[in-house]
Amino acid sequence: MAFEWFAFGRPVFLDFSLSLPGALISLLFLGTSVALLLSSLRDFQSFDARRWGLFAGLLILAPLLANVLLLRFGVAGDRSLASLAIFGLVPVALAALWLGRSPALLVGLATGLGWALYDTGRITQPLEVALFAFVVAVLLRQRFDDRIADSLRQPLIALPLAAVTIGWPLTLFGLFATGAGTPLTNLDRALVAVFPVLFTWLGAALIAGGIGQIAKHVGPGLAESLDELEPAPWARRISVRLLYTITPIGAIVILLLVTVVAATSYNVATRLVVE
Repeated sequence: MAFEWFAFGRPVFLDFSLSLPGALISLLFLGTSVALLLSSLRDFQSFDARRWGLFAGLLILAPLLANVLLLRFGVAGDRSLASLAIFGLVPVALAALWLGRSPALLVGLATGLGWALYDTGRITQPLEVALFAFVVAVLLRQRFDDRIADSLRQPLIALPLAAVTIGWPLTLFGLFATGAGTPLTNLDRALVAVFPVLFTWLGAALIAGGIGQIAKHVGPGLAESLDELEPAPWARRISVRLLYTITPIGAIVILLLVTVVAATSYNVATRLVVE
């Protein structure tokens, strides 16, 4: 592990090498990001001068904080695969809390671009962080009247949850998608980075979530008004409640099974090659 104050001394680099599966994954990331941005542009309609100024400030601050105060962890000889920008996700948290979905997505895009240019070189990284930021904004600004929904509106819960369920898997897909190696080589890189990437995402999310939690209570009063809440969809009927309960549990189980199968297959293939 190594500490670095600034990453701006590194040469700017983006790796455009994509295999066919990587190109498909990148197009999926891009299409989803564009669709979500276009569907939520109305978030800008309520902007006044103060919100526009805050948005511009966060947009500028995002790539800067993404490349200062970095903890780097060596992974298979390439430490760029896992680095923790201590305050890297703070602009994302504030944009999601104060400004809405599309502003948060664009701030996330700027954060990911800063990481990609000076750290990983991974072309999918801006889209990975943008999608994460959109989900965080959805969680923080949903208007359901329910104990679970109220918990999800807390930055200290929403950011780590989105980091584990969105940011971490998308980064692993991005590691598999990018690079000039064969699909097996890229899969090797992604599997080796599973736990370091989880640690960096979770660490940055907890720090940003803590700062966002403070900003929620002592900030400039820009958070979403909760005067008119609506009943949560999972609280209306028992069948819907069961659906909302079973679906995330099933998704987590499937993700764990896929991870175990992929890791087992990789270990078996490695032993066969060695033998």
